[in-house]
Amino acid sequence: MSIVELSIYALVASLVLAFFIFMFWRTRRVHEQQNIEVDSQRSFAMIREQLERDLAGCRSWEIPEDPNAPETVALRVGNSLSIERIEGRIYYNISTVTGDINRNMEGNVSVYPFKCEQEDVQKSLEFVLDPNTVNTLSLRVELKTVPPIKLAHNFSVRISDSGNKGFFPETDLKPREPEASAGIGQDSKPKSSCPRDQN
Repeated sequence: MSIVELSIYALVASLVLAFFIFMFWRTRRVHEQQNIEVDSQRSFAMIREQLERDLAGCRSWEIPEDPNAPETVALRVGNSLSIERIEGRIYYNISTVTGDINRNMEGNVSVYPFKCEQEDVQKSLEFVLDPNTVNTLSLRVELKTVPPIKLAHNFSVRISDSGNKGFFPETDLKPREPEASAGIGQDSKPKSSCPRDQN
């Protein structure tokens, strides 16, 4: 076997090996991306459900204003959220470094992670308040993977009654009176709509 043949065989073998290495690397990246997306969607669904509960019937809520934010920005964007309920105050804090959103209510802390297997992946997590919409809060999560993972949800905030009796105005639970016009609860015979032919 000549040196030329050995070189050709070595070149073919290296090409085949490089192809399998590339396919293995690509499959691993796709698998990592799928794991990140599934975990992120799970955490996002959990925090979305919890936020909907916290915002339903709350007394007040706010995104603390960032003093460093430019005045020309129409939206208020922040890494923290404060919700006042009759049970107490709830704080949400975002850590873009670790990719976590922490919920703290009277020392009880819940963590909603948005982590990646790739440590260098940048994360953008933020609460957004649009002054043009009434009682609407937005939560946006973006993991700048390839392709990027973007999750967002708008929450409709239902402010509670300001009294001390409860969250919502007192509901009248007395039974309704029968409607006489409909003949409900009356011992009456139905009137015929058309006169009968007497012939």
